[in-house]
Amino acid sequence: MTSLRMSTSSRRLGLRQMHSWKESKMKQQKTNVSPLRLTTQQMDGLIIKRTARHLYQARSELSISDGLLLKGDRIIIPATLQKEVLGRIHQGHFGITKCRERAASSVWWPGINKDISALIGKCRVCQEKQSS
Repeated sequence: MTSLRMSTSSRRLGLRQMHSWKESKMKQQKTNVSPLRLTTQQMDGLIIKRTARHLYQARSELSISDGLLLKGDRIIIPATLQKEVLGRIHQGHFGITKCRERAASSVWWPGINKDISALIGKCRVCQEKQSS
């Protein structure tokens, strides 16, 4: 009879431990959200929120002219065209200052100066010109 009681109580203890372990695992999964596990839709949402925040901060300077969104007199470039426009700004390999001046006269997007710096920093031609 005692052996039956022990096996029942040890089985209960095992079930309790399993339930407790399962609960702790579920809590870990909820709190350990990795950025690598974000879906494409979630990433797009983060990019939109980032862009919207910058646009909201510049809202007093925004206008629309001929279907173009402007910040002051600069065209706001959508994310899908930023690489292409960045390449055009960089044509001629004039360096960071000149590229920033070219951009400041006509285009804008959140982080444009950082993008220009990163491009120039990776450009072999610009690095060779700078070192000579």
